[in-house]
Amino acid sequence: MAKSLTPIGNRILVELLEIVQPKGAILRVNAEDAEREARVIAIGTGMVDLNGKKIPMGIEAGDTVLIGAYSRKEIKLNDKSYYMVELENVIGLLK
Repeated sequence: MAKSLTPIGNRILVELLEIVQPKGAILRVNAEDAEREARVIAIGTGMVDLNGKKIPMGIEAGDTVLIGAYSRKEIKLNDKSYYMVELENVIGLLK
């Protein structure tokens, strides 16, 4: 299996963040059933408009984003779960 993966086009590779309850208990939820916070691991090359101009992705590796439910494809890489998401399924950038 490959040791790294670089997304192409308007895709981003993310790692879901754990949900921590107020008392410190970590709750793991089904990756498909809710919007989730995720850390951007890698971004694709971006899209190109009809004039050949590159459209900026608007996010960078290391950013924390909110991604929509049912909008991600799980990828196992080096025995760890990551998710591939298309940029239009990113709800927003969390700061």
